[in-house]
Amino acid sequence: MDKGIACGAAGETLAALHVRRMDALIWNDAHEEAHAAALQALEAAVPGSHSYWRTVTGALSCAANVDDRRAIEALLPRLDPADLPVDVQGAELASRMILLLLWEGLPALAERYLRRFERDIMTALAGDPHAEASFQIARGAWLLQAERDPWGALEAHLVAGRHLEGIGHHLYALMTSTFVAQDYLWLGALDAAEQHIERVFAFEGTPGFTTVGATMLRIVSLLEQRRLTEVLDLTGAALRRASALQLTRSRSATMRLLRVEAHFLRSELAEAEEELRAVGDVAALVPVVRTTVLSSMAELRLRQGRVGEAVAFAREALDWDRRAGAVFAPRQESLPAIYAEALHASGDAEAAREVIRAARDELLARADRIGDPAFRRGFLENVSANARTLALASAWLGQGSSPAPPGAE
Repeated sequence: MDKGIACGAAGETLAALHVRRMDALIWNDAHEEAHAAALQALEAAVPGSHSYWRTVTGALSCAANVDDRRAIEALLPRLDPADLPVDVQGAELASRMILLLLWEGLPALAERYLRRFERDIMTALAGDPHAEASFQIARGAWLLQAERDPWGALEAHLVAGRHLEGIGHHLYALMTSTFVAQDYLWLGALDAAEQHIERVFAFEGTPGFTTVGATMLRIVSLLEQRRLTEVLDLTGAALRRASALQLTRSRSATMRLLRVEAHFLRSELAEAEEELRAVGDVAALVPVVRTTVLSSMAELRLRQGRVGEAVAFAREALDWDRRAGAVFAPRQESLPAIYAEALHASGDAEAAREVIRAARDELLARADRIGDPAFRRGFLENVSANARTLALASAWLGQGSSPAPPGAE
């Protein structure tokens, strides 16, 4: 690629070479260099061409990887879902865009891409396994993060993995294991999640960014199992690696917030507060991470007896959670319970009951979507955030007000 660029390539050829260089740098976790290559490709690419779409999509990914919100705001208007190429490459680009937009807290735009993908691209490419895999990855992400439906997401991601294995794309199938593991975790199926996490670690050629994702999921699993010393050891090592990999402040903050959870579970409030201070300026974070920081601050203040501050932080966290429109962290699932507990501690018991009643009803409605009774029970009982909500509902609303999930014994 470098030789081709040095030999005087121009126009679309030059753009394509810079795009290939950008992709290689992303795979090798050189995010800042990849960002520079994307900007060089943008100068040569012709709007509307495949190179242009790949360039802008890649540049957006790079900007997200370095937390450059201004660049993202400048780049997004250059693309329109209606102009997506109707071919296999267009399917892959659409999938990447949907995942990126969900992370950036732009679910309305992500939905426009998903609808274009489903209505036009998949109609034209019906039966193509590569396009189908790309679609199911995007659809699964939408179901999990935007619709909070881990059962539907699991079904979609398993289909994607089968398609990728069937066409010999074993590395992409392996990367899809991280999506499957996350679905299982959100369902409370920790053993199944661990099997897919282990697949990622067992493969020698796994890209660094996939390994980082799998590490985060393993830490979430360890938190649910209350293996807190392992959590602190793993997060400490991961933060040291994150600095070397040039990970964004948002992604590094996510790892640090998992340490906060461990400190909470060990009743180490001073250590939790120190970690929260180390996160830095929340204004630089994506909405889903900002939500998690604010929710953690609400929990901290509640445990410290500073109830008024806890209520204020919880309300702000709920506002950002609505703006984000997507769930990526277990603490987002705990947010209604934290807000309810803060209201209750402040003396507003009636408001607290209303919050927990609404949260319980929504949780049980989500459980009704799960087609397997064992998974349904796991979702309600093994996911600590969900169990916390149901426990509060039982305590405040009466035993008869929290019906057993359909199919429970």
